[in-house]
Amino acid sequence: MRVTLLKRAFKAIPALLVLVVAGLVLHHSLADLRWGDLALAFASLSGWKLAGCLGAGFASLLVLGSFDVFAAGIAVPGRLSAGKALFTGVVSHAISNTLGFHALTGGAVRYRLYRASGLGPGDIARLVSLVGLGVGLGFSTTLALVLWFDPTIALGFGRAFGLVLTLLLLAFLGWLARRPRQVALHSWRLPLPSAPTALRQMAVGVVEMVTAILAFYVLLPDSSFRGFVDFVPLYIGAVLLGVVSQAPGGVGVFEATMLAALPAVERPVLVAALLTYRAFYGLLPFVLAIATLAVTELPTGTGSTNTIEAPPPSSKADTTA
Repeated sequence: MRVTLLKRAFKAIPALLVLVVAGLVLHHSLADLRWGDLALAFASLSGWKLAGCLGAGFASLLVLGSFDVFAAGIAVPGRLSAGKALFTGVVSHAISNTLGFHALTGGAVRYRLYRASGLGPGDIARLVSLVGLGVGLGFSTTLALVLWFDPTIALGFGRAFGLVLTLLLLAFLGWLARRPRQVALHSWRLPLPSAPTALRQMAVGVVEMVTAILAFYVLLPDSSFRGFVDFVPLYIGAVLLGVVSQAPGGVGVFEATMLAALPAVERPVLVAALLTYRAFYGLLPFVLAIATLAVTELPTGTGSTNTIEAPPPSSKADTTA
């Protein structure tokens, strides 16, 4: 028991350090911030900037939802419509982007919606796993591209890390291309995507990251940064630090990273951009997703609540998963 507690404490050290440093950065950066200056900064955000943030944010969610479409075509081909998979993916990501702990929060939403569509627990587990794989492939591809384009990252070894990551991705594609692959866990089977499908997921993942980054980038002053390509590594670094911190949605850590990385931007202007981004990219989709789920759970015309259909028999794996 004592060894287990020590292991958990040791694993928590990186998250604690990130949270402490983020708190210090926020305290230092916001100590002299005045509400009047912040109000003026909000007023200076033009309509096209707000529209760009909102449009890019929702485009990012739609692209994220497409990973559920990919997963459904692999895990339950012909048993789930593309529209239902896309809807479930968008709602799940809208909620988990704000609450964090994607596997837990997004998985719970998917379980509720996919069970209502007649899928069994084994099918849903495969879907969730494949969505995670697709998102991971997209993020890894984007990170590899960033390392190639900006070799100054990681103390000048960015291109070397980019080469290693690129080779790993190519090796994975080559492994998938040889024959159909699957992961086996006792009697449970997880079919993996074909090489062409995985390549499409990588491309879709890059598009998703670009739209997500644009949602924040468009809010910055035109003269605040050299260009979009130079901004991408900062955004990805802020996201990764948020993941390490285990803070829900990276709240506080993402903001502290941006405040530290963009000293040339006036504090009120940057804080206004950060709060607007949180509202448009995180809070608004979260509220809409919760409202949509509430509507789907309303009683039907017969006065009874929506029921979960029993999943059709598919395989032994579903009964044992």
